[in-house]
Amino acid sequence: MVTKNKITMDSYNELSKKWAVTILKSMFLGCKRFSDFLEVHEGLSNRVLSDQLKRLEHHGFIKKEIVNKSPVKIEYSLTEAGRDLNKMLYEKVMFAIKYGLTDRNDPYFRGKNIEEAFGIKK
Repeated sequence: MVTKNKITMDSYNELSKKWAVTILKSMFLGCKRFSDFLEVHEGLSNRVLSDQLKRLEHHGFIKKEIVNKSPVKIEYSLTEAGRDLNKMLYEKVMFAIKYGLTDRNDPYFRGKNIEEAFGIKK
């Protein structure tokens, strides 16, 4: 596992995986549980999501926490390295809005203020 401030080139390259950035972006918008990700991403299978969450955790972008033992409930959260991607992910969202690929009222944003979700001060 990658420790704080020990992001490697392999970790950086992990961001080019098909679902990596999408999952991280979803976390800024409030996704915490496995079911949250499946709810907002059509076409994302359980197997692919499980694999990608493990990879993002291994590379130090997210952490997994057991919040209830019976029944088991797991939540994912961004690490410092994951949170540091906020500006890049925000700009990706703004690009999609600018070019009409989505809009601020898209259900994907879960009713959140996009700037607040990504910690962008305007």
